[in-house]
Amino acid sequence: MKHIFSTAGLLSAIILLASACAPVPLTPQIQAQTVEVPVTVQVEVTREVGTPPTELHLAGFTRSAEETAWLKSLLYEFSLANPDIVVTYVPIDKDYNVTIQTMISVGTGPDVFFLDGFSFPSFLQNNLLLPLDDLMATTNVQRTDFIPATIDAFSQDDKTYGIPKDVTALGLYYNTDLFAAAKLDPPSSAWTWDDLRNAAQKLTNLKDPAKPVYGFGVPADAARLPVFIFESDGNVMAPDFKDTLIDSAQAISATNYYVGFRKDHIGAIPQEVNADSQGMAFGQGQFAMVLDDGWLMDYLLRHYPTTPYGVARVPSGPGGRSNLIFVDAYAIARNTKHAQVAWRLVDFLSNVTHQELLLQNGLTLPTRRALQGDEYFADHPGAATILSGVLDLKSRLFVWGVTGSSVNDQIDQALQRVYLGNQPVNEAMRQAADAIRKAIRSQ
Repeated sequence: MKHIFSTAGLLSAIILLASACAPVPLTPQIQAQTVEVPVTVQVEVTREVGTPPTELHLAGFTRSAEETAWLKSLLYEFSLANPDIVVTYVPIDKDYNVTIQTMISVGTGPDVFFLDGFSFPSFLQNNLLLPLDDLMATTNVQRTDFIPATIDAFSQDDKTYGIPKDVTALGLYYNTDLFAAAKLDPPSSAWTWDDLRNAAQKLTNLKDPAKPVYGFGVPADAARLPVFIFESDGNVMAPDFKDTLIDSAQAISATNYYVGFRKDHIGAIPQEVNADSQGMAFGQGQFAMVLDDGWLMDYLLRHYPTTPYGVARVPSGPGGRSNLIFVDAYAIARNTKHAQVAWRLVDFLSNVTHQELLLQNGLTLPTRRALQGDEYFADHPGAATILSGVLDLKSRLFVWGVTGSSVNDQIDQALQRVYLGNQPVNEAMRQAADAIRKAIRSQ
Protein backbone atom coordinates (compact mmCIF):
# COMPACT_ATOMS: atom_id res chain seq x y z
CA MET A 1 0.00 0.00 0.00
CA LYS A 2 1.45 3.35 -1.03
CA HIS A 3 0.91 6.74 0.64
CA ILE A 4 1.77 9.82 -1.40
CA PHE A 5 2.66 12.83 0.67
CA SER A 6 2.23 15.85 -1.57
CA THR A 7 1.70 19.16 0.24
CA ALA A 8 -2.09 18.99 0.08
CA GLY A 9 -2.32 15.30 0.97
CA LEU A 10 0.05 15.61 3.86
CA LEU A 11 -1.76 18.63 5.22
CA SER A 12 -5.04 16.76 5.53
CA ALA A 13 -3.28 13.69 6.96
CA ILE A 14 -1.55 15.70 9.66
CA ILE A 15 -4.69 17.60 10.57
CA LEU A 16 -6.31 14.23 11.24
CA LEU A 17 -3.25 13.11 13.18
CA ALA A 18 -3.28 16.21 15.35
CA SER A 19 -7.00 15.95 16.05
CA ALA A 20 -6.61 12.31 17.09
CA CYS A 21 -3.84 13.29 19.54
CA ALA A 22 -2.60 9.70 19.76
CA PRO A 23 -0.77 8.88 23.01
CA VAL A 24 2.94 8.41 22.54
CA PRO A 25 4.64 5.41 24.24
CA LEU A 26 6.94 6.34 27.07
CA THR A 27 8.92 4.41 29.60
CA PRO A 28 6.88 3.50 32.69
CA GLN A 29 8.64 5.98 34.96
CA ILE A 30 6.20 8.68 33.78
CA GLN A 31 2.60 8.76 32.67
CA ALA A 32 1.73 8.59 28.98
CA GLN A 33 1.09 12.03 27.57
CA THR A 34 -0.77 13.41 24.59
CA VAL A 35 1.37 15.12 21.98
CA GLU A 36 -0.07 17.46 19.40
CA VAL A 37 1.65 17.68 16.05
CA PRO A 38 1.98 21.33 15.04
CA VAL A 39 0.01 22.10 11.90
CA THR A 40 0.35 25.06 9.57
CA VAL A 41 -3.03 25.44 7.93
CA GLN A 42 -1.92 27.93 5.30
CA VAL A 43 0.77 26.68 2.96
CA GLU A 44 2.19 28.90 0.26
CA VAL A 45 4.15 26.89 -2.29
CA THR A 46 6.51 28.83 -4.51
CA ARG A 47 7.76 27.03 -7.58
CA GLU A 48 8.87 28.25 -10.96
CA VAL A 49 6.01 27.92 -13.41
CA GLY A 50 6.33 24.81 -15.54
CA THR A 51 8.88 23.13 -13.27
CA PRO A 52 7.52 19.79 -12.00
CA PRO A 53 8.50 18.66 -8.52
CA THR A 54 11.11 15.96 -8.03
CA GLU A 55 9.47 12.73 -6.89
CA LEU A 56 11.23 10.63 -4.25
CA HIS A 57 10.26 7.25 -2.89
CA LEU A 58 11.01 6.39 0.74
CA ALA A 59 10.58 2.78 1.90
CA GLY A 60 10.58 1.60 5.49
CA PHE A 61 9.51 -1.08 7.92
CA THR A 62 6.89 -0.46 10.59
CA ARG A 63 7.51 -0.88 14.33
CA SER A 64 4.51 0.91 15.74
CA ALA A 65 1.65 3.13 14.63
CA GLU A 66 3.01 5.95 16.79
CA GLU A 67 6.43 5.92 15.14
CA THR A 68 4.87 5.81 11.68
CA ALA A 69 2.64 8.75 12.57
CA TRP A 70 5.66 10.80 13.60
CA LEU A 71 7.47 9.88 10.38
CA LYS A 72 4.51 11.14 8.41
CA SER A 73 4.49 14.36 10.39
CA LEU A 74 8.18 14.86 9.62
CA LEU A 75 7.53 14.23 5.93
CA TYR A 76 4.83 16.88 6.04
CA GLU A 77 7.27 19.32 7.62
CA PHE A 78 9.79 18.40 4.91
CA SER A 79 7.22 19.16 2.22
CA LEU A 80 6.72 22.66 3.63
CA ALA A 81 10.45 23.35 3.65
CA ASN A 82 10.98 21.72 0.24
CA PRO A 83 7.99 22.46 -2.02
CA ASP A 84 10.01 21.30 -5.04
CA ILE A 85 10.01 17.69 -3.73
CA VAL A 86 7.16 15.20 -3.41
CA VAL A 87 7.84 12.16 -1.22
CA THR A 88 5.98 8.88 -1.59
CA TYR A 89 6.28 6.77 1.55
CA VAL A 90 6.09 3.01 0.96
CA PRO A 91 5.80 0.89 4.12
CA ILE A 92 6.89 -2.72 3.61
CA ASP A 93 5.85 -5.08 6.37
CA LYS A 94 6.68 -8.46 4.84
CA ASP A 95 10.04 -9.81 3.62
CA TYR A 96 11.44 -6.31 3.84
CA ASN A 97 15.09 -6.91 2.93
CA VAL A 98 14.36 -9.32 0.10
CA THR A 99 11.73 -6.97 -1.30
CA ILE A 100 13.99 -3.91 -1.18
CA GLN A 101 16.97 -5.72 -2.69
CA THR A 102 14.84 -7.09 -5.52
CA MET A 103 13.25 -3.72 -6.25
CA ILE A 104 16.60 -1.91 -6.38
CA SER A 105 18.16 -4.64 -8.53
CA VAL A 106 15.44 -4.36 -11.20
CA GLY A 107 15.34 -0.56 -11.10
CA THR A 108 12.00 -0.10 -9.36
CA GLY A 109 13.34 0.47 -5.88
CA PRO A 110 13.03 3.46 -3.57
CA ASP A 111 15.46 6.35 -3.59
CA VAL A 112 15.79 6.29 0.21
CA PHE A 113 15.11 3.36 2.52
CA PHE A 114 15.55 2.09 6.06
CA LEU A 115 18.52 -0.26 6.43
CA ASP A 116 19.30 -2.29 9.54
CA GLY A 117 22.89 -2.99 10.52
CA PHE A 118 22.42 -6.75 10.40
CA SER A 119 21.55 -6.58 6.67
CA PHE A 120 24.17 -4.02 5.68
CA PRO A 121 26.82 -6.58 4.55
CA SER A 122 24.38 -8.20 2.14
CA PHE A 123 23.26 -4.89 0.59
CA LEU A 124 26.88 -3.81 0.26
CA GLN A 125 27.99 -7.07 -1.34
CA ASN A 126 25.19 -6.74 -3.90
CA ASN A 127 26.32 -3.19 -4.76
CA LEU A 128 22.98 -1.62 -3.87
CA LEU A 129 24.17 1.30 -1.73
CA LEU A 130 25.32 4.78 -2.69
CA PRO A 131 28.41 6.06 -0.82
CA LEU A 132 27.35 9.14 1.11
CA ASP A 133 30.58 10.89 2.08
CA ASP A 134 30.53 13.48 -0.73
CA LEU A 135 26.88 14.24 -0.06
CA MET A 136 27.55 14.53 3.68
CA ALA A 137 30.20 17.15 2.97
CA THR A 138 27.66 19.36 1.17
CA THR A 139 25.79 19.94 4.43
CA ASN A 140 28.75 19.56 6.80
CA VAL A 141 27.55 16.26 8.28
CA GLN A 142 30.53 14.44 9.76
CA ARG A 143 31.06 10.90 10.96
CA THR A 144 32.08 12.26 14.33
CA ASP A 145 28.54 13.63 14.78
CA PHE A 146 27.38 10.09 15.56
CA ILE A 147 28.05 7.50 18.25
CA PRO A 148 31.01 5.60 16.75
CA ALA A 149 29.42 2.14 16.80
CA THR A 150 26.33 3.40 14.95
CA ILE A 151 28.18 5.01 12.05
CA ASP A 152 30.72 2.19 11.87
CA ALA A 153 27.84 -0.24 11.37
CA PHE A 154 27.29 1.23 7.89
CA SER A 155 30.88 1.84 6.84
CA GLN A 156 33.52 -0.06 4.95
CA ASP A 157 36.86 0.87 3.39
CA ASP A 158 36.58 4.46 4.67
CA LYS A 159 33.23 4.95 2.98
CA THR A 160 29.88 5.64 4.64
CA TYR A 161 26.75 3.99 3.26
CA GLY A 162 24.10 4.83 5.84
CA ILE A 163 23.18 7.60 8.26
CA PRO A 164 22.16 5.97 11.56
CA LYS A 165 18.62 6.91 12.55
CA ASP A 166 18.09 5.02 15.82
CA VAL A 167 19.83 2.49 18.04
CA THR A 168 19.17 0.14 20.94
CA ALA A 169 20.95 -2.49 23.02
CA LEU A 170 20.08 -5.07 25.66
CA GLY A 171 19.15 -4.47 29.27
CA LEU A 172 18.18 -6.74 32.15
CA TYR A 173 14.46 -6.19 32.74
CA TYR A 174 13.29 -7.25 36.19
CA ASN A 175 9.87 -7.42 37.83
CA THR A 176 10.05 -5.17 40.87
CA ASP A 177 7.10 -6.83 42.65
CA LEU A 178 8.63 -10.28 42.32
CA PHE A 179 11.96 -8.97 43.59
CA ALA A 180 10.25 -7.41 46.59
CA ALA A 181 8.31 -10.63 47.34
CA ALA A 182 11.57 -12.59 47.26
CA LYS A 183 13.22 -9.93 49.45
CA LEU A 184 15.87 -9.27 46.83
CA ASP A 185 17.57 -5.97 46.16
CA PRO A 186 17.24 -4.73 42.56
CA PRO A 187 20.05 -5.73 40.19
CA SER A 188 23.02 -3.38 40.38
CA SER A 189 25.76 -2.48 37.93
CA ALA A 190 28.05 -4.77 39.95
CA TRP A 191 26.00 -7.88 39.19
CA THR A 192 27.84 -10.87 37.73
CA TRP A 193 26.66 -14.15 36.25
CA ASP A 194 26.65 -15.63 39.74
CA ASP A 195 24.31 -12.90 40.97
CA LEU A 196 21.99 -13.49 38.02
CA ARG A 197 21.82 -17.21 38.69
CA ASN A 198 21.37 -16.82 42.45
CA ALA A 199 18.53 -14.36 41.92
CA ALA A 200 16.87 -16.65 39.38
CA GLN A 201 16.87 -19.45 41.95
CA LYS A 202 15.17 -17.28 44.58
CA LEU A 203 12.65 -15.83 42.14
CA THR A 204 11.50 -19.14 40.67
CA ASN A 205 8.15 -20.31 42.04
CA LEU A 206 6.59 -23.39 40.45
CA LYS A 207 3.94 -24.07 43.12
CA ASP A 208 1.07 -22.99 40.88
CA PRO A 209 1.14 -25.22 37.76
CA ALA A 210 -1.35 -22.89 36.10
CA LYS A 211 1.00 -19.92 36.43
CA PRO A 212 4.59 -20.95 37.15
CA VAL A 213 7.14 -18.18 37.64
CA TYR A 214 10.66 -18.70 36.34
CA GLY A 215 13.61 -16.61 37.40
CA PHE A 216 15.09 -15.92 33.96
CA GLY A 217 13.99 -16.24 30.35
CA VAL A 218 16.39 -18.19 28.12
CA PRO A 219 14.80 -18.34 24.65
CA ALA A 220 16.41 -20.11 21.73
CA ASP A 221 17.48 -16.77 20.34
CA ALA A 222 20.60 -15.75 18.43
CA ALA A 223 20.07 -12.17 19.62
CA ARG A 224 20.47 -13.11 23.31
CA LEU A 225 22.99 -15.94 23.63
CA PRO A 226 25.86 -14.01 21.96
CA VAL A 227 26.15 -11.59 24.90
CA PHE A 228 27.17 -14.49 27.12
CA ILE A 229 29.64 -15.69 24.49
CA PHE A 230 31.19 -12.21 24.33
CA GLU A 231 31.42 -12.07 28.12
CA SER A 232 33.34 -15.35 28.04
CA ASP A 233 35.97 -13.73 25.78
CA GLY A 234 34.50 -15.61 22.83
CA ASN A 235 32.87 -14.51 19.60
CA VAL A 236 30.24 -15.65 17.15
CA MET A 237 32.29 -14.92 14.02
CA ALA A 238 35.89 -14.23 13.09
CA PRO A 239 36.60 -10.51 12.51
CA ASP A 240 36.47 -10.95 8.71
CA PHE A 241 33.28 -13.07 8.91
CA LYS A 242 35.02 -15.87 6.99
CA ASP A 243 34.67 -18.37 9.81
CA THR A 244 32.48 -18.95 12.84
CA LEU A 245 33.71 -19.37 16.39
CA ILE A 246 30.58 -20.76 18.03
CA ASP A 247 32.25 -24.15 18.52
CA SER A 248 35.13 -22.61 20.49
CA ALA A 249 35.68 -23.54 24.13
CA GLN A 250 34.53 -20.06 25.21
CA ALA A 251 31.29 -20.26 23.22
CA ILE A 252 30.49 -23.75 24.47
CA SER A 253 31.14 -22.71 28.07
CA ALA A 254 28.87 -19.67 27.70
CA THR A 255 26.13 -21.78 26.11
CA ASN A 256 26.29 -24.29 28.94
CA TYR A 257 25.77 -21.43 31.41
CA TYR A 258 22.83 -20.07 29.39
CA VAL A 259 20.96 -23.35 28.95
CA GLY A 260 21.75 -24.29 32.55
CA PHE A 261 18.92 -22.05 33.76
CA ARG A 262 16.37 -24.24 32.03
CA LYS A 263 18.18 -27.46 32.88
CA ASP A 264 17.96 -26.57 36.56
CA HIS A 265 14.33 -25.37 36.28
CA ILE A 266 15.11 -21.77 37.23
CA GLY A 267 14.65 -20.54 33.67
CA ALA A 268 12.40 -21.39 30.75
CA ILE A 269 11.57 -20.71 27.13
CA PRO A 270 8.41 -18.67 26.36
CA GLN A 271 6.46 -21.63 25.01
CA GLU A 272 6.64 -23.31 28.40
CA VAL A 273 4.44 -20.59 29.88
CA ASN A 274 2.15 -20.35 26.83
CA ALA A 275 3.74 -17.12 25.63
CA ASP A 276 4.63 -16.10 22.09
CA SER A 277 7.74 -14.21 23.22
CA GLN A 278 9.77 -13.62 26.32
CA GLY A 279 8.41 -10.08 26.41
CA MET A 280 4.93 -11.53 26.71
CA ALA A 281 6.11 -13.97 29.40
CA PHE A 282 7.65 -11.06 31.31
CA GLY A 283 4.57 -8.90 30.90
CA GLN A 284 2.29 -11.58 32.29
CA GLY A 285 4.57 -12.03 35.29
CA GLN A 286 5.92 -15.50 34.55
CA PHE A 287 9.52 -14.53 33.77
CA ALA A 288 10.98 -12.49 36.63
CA MET A 289 13.94 -11.34 34.53
CA VAL A 290 14.64 -11.16 30.80
CA LEU A 291 17.43 -9.83 28.64
CA ASP A 292 15.78 -7.66 26.01
CA ASP A 293 16.27 -4.51 23.98
CA GLY A 294 14.83 -1.04 24.34
CA TRP A 295 11.74 -1.75 22.24
CA LEU A 296 10.39 -3.91 25.07
CA MET A 297 9.55 -0.72 26.99
CA ASP A 298 7.13 0.32 24.25
CA TYR A 299 5.67 -3.20 24.07
CA LEU A 300 5.06 -3.33 27.82
CA LEU A 301 3.46 0.11 27.84
CA ARG A 302 1.03 -0.89 25.11
CA HIS A 303 0.24 -4.44 26.23
CA TYR A 304 1.11 -4.73 29.94
CA PRO A 305 0.96 -1.20 31.36
CA THR A 306 0.47 -2.41 34.95
CA THR A 307 3.51 -4.71 35.04
CA PRO A 308 6.01 -3.07 37.43
CA TYR A 309 9.60 -3.26 36.26
CA GLY A 310 13.03 -1.74 36.16
CA VAL A 311 15.93 -2.02 33.72
CA ALA A 312 19.49 -2.81 34.82
CA ARG A 313 22.74 -3.25 32.96
CA VAL A 314 23.66 -6.66 31.59
CA PRO A 315 25.47 -8.64 34.33
CA SER A 316 29.18 -9.08 33.63
CA GLY A 317 30.79 -12.44 32.92
CA PRO A 318 34.28 -13.87 33.34
CA GLY A 319 35.49 -11.73 30.45
CA GLY A 320 33.80 -8.52 31.64
CA ARG A 321 30.64 -6.78 30.47
CA SER A 322 29.46 -6.72 26.87
CA ASN A 323 26.27 -6.06 24.95
CA LEU A 324 24.64 -6.33 21.54
CA ILE A 325 23.98 -3.17 19.52
CA PHE A 326 21.05 -3.02 17.09
CA VAL A 327 21.05 -0.01 14.76
CA ASP A 328 19.02 1.24 11.79
CA ALA A 329 19.93 3.82 9.17
CA TYR A 330 18.70 5.81 6.22
CA ALA A 331 20.39 4.63 3.02
CA ILE A 332 20.24 5.82 -0.59
CA ALA A 333 19.96 3.37 -3.47
CA ARG A 334 23.00 3.34 -5.72
CA ASN A 335 20.86 3.62 -8.86
CA THR A 336 18.74 6.56 -7.71
CA LYS A 337 18.34 9.30 -10.29
CA HIS A 338 18.05 11.96 -7.60
CA ALA A 339 21.03 11.55 -5.29
CA GLN A 340 21.28 15.21 -4.26
CA VAL A 341 17.57 15.50 -3.58
CA ALA A 342 17.55 12.16 -1.76
CA TRP A 343 20.31 13.46 0.49
CA ARG A 344 18.20 16.49 1.39
CA LEU A 345 15.57 14.11 2.72
CA VAL A 346 18.06 11.93 4.64
CA ASP A 347 19.77 14.98 6.12
CA PHE A 348 16.44 16.41 7.22
CA LEU A 349 15.09 13.24 8.83
CA SER A 350 18.31 12.42 10.69
CA ASN A 351 19.24 15.85 12.02
CA VAL A 352 19.63 16.61 15.73
CA THR A 353 16.29 18.40 16.00
CA HIS A 354 14.28 15.48 14.69
CA GLN A 355 16.21 12.82 16.57
CA GLU A 356 15.56 14.79 19.76
CA LEU A 357 11.88 15.05 18.90
CA LEU A 358 11.60 11.27 18.61
CA LEU A 359 13.59 10.80 21.81
CA GLN A 360 11.47 13.22 23.82
CA ASN A 361 8.37 11.31 22.82
CA GLY A 362 9.79 7.95 23.81
CA LEU A 363 9.94 6.53 20.29
CA THR A 364 13.64 5.93 19.54
CA LEU A 365 17.08 6.33 21.09
CA PRO A 366 19.33 8.80 19.26
CA THR A 367 22.50 8.06 17.34
CA ARG A 368 23.69 11.68 17.52
CA ARG A 369 26.46 12.22 20.06
CA ALA A 370 25.04 15.65 20.85
CA LEU A 371 21.99 13.98 22.42
CA GLN A 372 23.82 11.57 24.74
CA GLY A 373 23.36 13.98 27.65
CA ASP A 374 19.81 15.02 26.80
CA GLU A 375 17.63 15.87 29.82
CA TYR A 376 15.22 13.11 28.78
CA PHE A 377 17.54 10.46 30.20
CA ALA A 378 17.48 11.96 33.70
CA ASP A 379 13.74 11.28 33.89
CA HIS A 380 13.86 7.94 32.07
CA PRO A 381 16.46 5.69 33.72
CA GLY A 382 15.40 2.67 31.67
CA ALA A 383 16.25 4.46 28.43
CA ALA A 384 19.51 5.72 29.96
CA THR A 385 20.46 2.16 30.90
CA ILE A 386 19.81 0.88 27.39
CA LEU A 387 21.89 3.72 25.91
CA SER A 388 24.74 2.88 28.29
CA GLY A 389 24.83 -0.55 26.66
CA VAL A 390 25.33 1.11 23.29
CA LEU A 391 28.19 3.19 24.67
CA ASP A 392 30.06 0.36 26.42
CA LEU A 393 33.40 -0.03 24.67
CA LYS A 394 33.16 -3.84 24.66
CA SER A 395 29.66 -3.88 23.14
CA ARG A 396 29.44 -5.41 19.67
CA LEU A 397 27.18 -4.96 16.70
CA PHE A 398 24.52 -7.53 15.93
CA VAL A 399 26.16 -8.36 12.60
CA TRP A 400 27.45 -11.73 11.38
CA GLY A 401 28.40 -10.88 7.77
CA VAL A 402 26.65 -11.79 4.52
CA THR A 403 25.69 -15.21 5.91
CA GLY A 404 24.09 -13.60 8.95
CA SER A 405 20.68 -15.18 8.45
CA SER A 406 22.23 -18.63 8.32
CA VAL A 407 24.20 -17.89 11.49
CA ASN A 408 21.03 -16.84 13.31
CA ASP A 409 19.13 -19.88 12.10
CA GLN A 410 21.87 -22.29 13.14
CA ILE A 411 22.23 -20.79 16.64
CA ASP A 412 18.46 -20.93 17.12
CA GLN A 413 18.34 -24.52 15.93
CA ALA A 414 21.28 -25.55 18.11
CA LEU A 415 19.53 -24.23 21.21
CA GLN A 416 16.31 -25.95 20.19
CA ARG A 417 18.14 -29.26 19.83
CA VAL A 418 19.59 -28.81 23.31
CA TYR A 419 16.24 -27.84 24.80
CA LEU A 420 13.91 -30.22 23.01
CA GLY A 421 16.20 -33.06 21.98
CA ASN A 422 18.63 -33.10 24.90
CA GLN A 423 21.58 -32.86 22.51
CA PRO A 424 24.82 -32.07 24.38
CA VAL A 425 25.83 -28.44 23.98
CA ASN A 426 29.23 -29.20 22.45
CA GLU A 427 27.63 -31.41 19.78
CA ALA A 428 24.89 -28.89 19.05
CA MET A 429 27.31 -26.01 18.60
CA ARG A 430 29.69 -28.03 16.45
CA GLN A 431 26.83 -29.14 14.24
CA ALA A 432 25.75 -25.51 13.89
CA ALA A 433 29.31 -24.40 13.14
CA ASP A 434 29.63 -27.00 10.36
CA ALA A 435 26.42 -25.72 8.75
CA ILE A 436 27.57 -22.10 9.00
CA ARG A 437 30.94 -22.91 7.41
CA LYS A 438 29.12 -24.64 4.58
CA ALA A 439 27.02 -21.51 4.05
CA ILE A 440 30.16 -19.35 4.02
CA ARG A 441 31.81 -21.55 1.41
CA SER A 442 28.73 -21.29 -0.81
CA GLN A 443 28.98 -17.49 -1.00
